[in-house]
Amino acid sequence: MKSENAENNTVIQGKLIARSFGKFSKKDNIAFYLKSKGRTYFLMFKGEEPFNCEKLKKLKNKVVLIKGKIYKYIFFANSVTVLSSN
Repeated sequence: MKSENAENNTVIQGKLIARSFGKFSKKDNIAFYLKSKGRTYFLMFKGEEPFNCEKLKKLKNKVVLIKGKIYKYIFFANSVTVLSSN
């Protein structure tokens, strides 16, 4: 049975994409998402700003393996491994 708490030690493979977040608001940001098996997760790297994360900018459009915690649609990443560059 799943609880409302974050799922610990989740590992997901997918493509890291960048798209608009907060469209039509005062501040439109570019956010990073992990797209995997028909689901899309808002990606936040532990200890980094989600809209200006240099680690994630370098990985845009690459297939990655991410380890971390998921809470609803947010993936709190602890580590990222690049599997391929597309």
